[in-house]
Amino acid sequence: MGSALAEKRGRSIFLEAAIAIACIALSLFALWVSPLVLMVQQKSE
Repeated sequence: MGSALAEKRGRSIFLEAAIAIACIALSLFALWVSPLVLMVQQKSE
């Protein structure tokens, strides 16, 4: 019983870490893409 609980807790920590990493990656990607989008918009005008 106890080992199953510990396994579930470990998995949730891994899941939370994966979500945090995904959020950071998305924000970095957005920071990198937004200037490119602005440049493309200025070129098309």
